[in-house]
Amino acid sequence: MKSIIIYGSKYGSSKKYAEMLSQNLGIDHFDYKEFNMSNKYDVLIYIGALYAGGVKGLAKTLSNYPPDNYKKLIIVTVGIADPKDLKNVESIKMSIYKQLPKNLNKDIELFHIRGSLDYSKLNLRHSLMMKLVYQKAKKVPVEQQDMETKDLIATYNKKVDFIDFDYLRPLIERYSKIKKEVRI
Repeated sequence: MKSIIIYGSKYGSSKKYAEMLSQNLGIDHFDYKEFNMSNKYDVLIYIGALYAGGVKGLAKTLSNYPPDNYKKLIIVTVGIADPKDLKNVESIKMSIYKQLPKNLNKDIELFHIRGSLDYSKLNLRHSLMMKLVYQKAKKVPVEQQDMETKDLIATYNKKVDFIDFDYLRPLIERYSKIKKEVRI
């Protein structure tokens, strides 16, 4: 089975996960900007950082890479929000489906994992965006704040690192099943 990992990373979390997954599965990984879109694969695993509801490089990759060039698509999002929070997961799913090309009729599997955030390394645009999100969060009455809002307020302007390669375990297990079940 021929597979590939493509990643979109701005500050490094998605790249770290792509490298670790590549080692575990024994398949190549590429930044989405360097990916050769003429090759064909059985499984395309896309790992991308979440930014303002979008997945870094996903739309560009899928709009430029013909759906006939791969049989199975697995999308892994990397963000700060807790993937155990069903509200977060639903919001992420909705954002992903908005980014997918209309003609894409693939069986897509989604995984959500946590990354890291160092406010001191954010570019000006991302820094201002996070400041606005923080200011909005601070206005929510304490009794109405969900866990994501509380976490944002508690960690604002700090360095947080949720990278844990155990997050990849379900994906590795699923990939093994795909290899066994579907001799693509």
